[in-house]
Amino acid sequence: MLLRRMPGRDEVGALLLLLPAFLSCSPDGDPGKPTKPSAAKKSPEHAVIVHIKLSNDRMGTEKERKDLQALETRLETAIKARQAGEFDGNEFGEGFCTLYMYGSDANALFASVEPALRAANLPQGSYVIKRYGSAGDPKAREERFDLKP
Repeated sequence: MLLRRMPGRDEVGALLLLLPAFLSCSPDGDPGKPTKPSAAKKSPEHAVIVHIKLSNDRMGTEKERKDLQALETRLETAIKARQAGEFDGNEFGEGFCTLYMYGSDANALFASVEPALRAANLPQGSYVIKRYGSAGDPKAREERFDLKP
């Protein structure tokens, strides 16, 4: 069972790909009569997704959840201080807490949060995925590495 605090962008990425087609329709919804093209496209959105191993196969202990909530606050503060992107939320379940962060540069985003992640002394089995591109891009490159090698 998964519980979400905030909806993550990965779950709606495919829907966002349909948005340009919808917006190119005329006001009456006729795709045969497109409106003006939109302004310059936004740079691709990268992600840093942190998977933190919990002490059980469900949602961890109350203490773990409190500790991770404090870590989230530190991560959000670090991201804002470096203007590297945004902290988007978490997901608990199946023995992991997953933290979602997004920005225009996965390396800069990870650099902003790495000190807080290392200082948190996360358990063995915790890992990070850096995604270079949007969730809906099948060609987006991903790098995975353990937080405790």
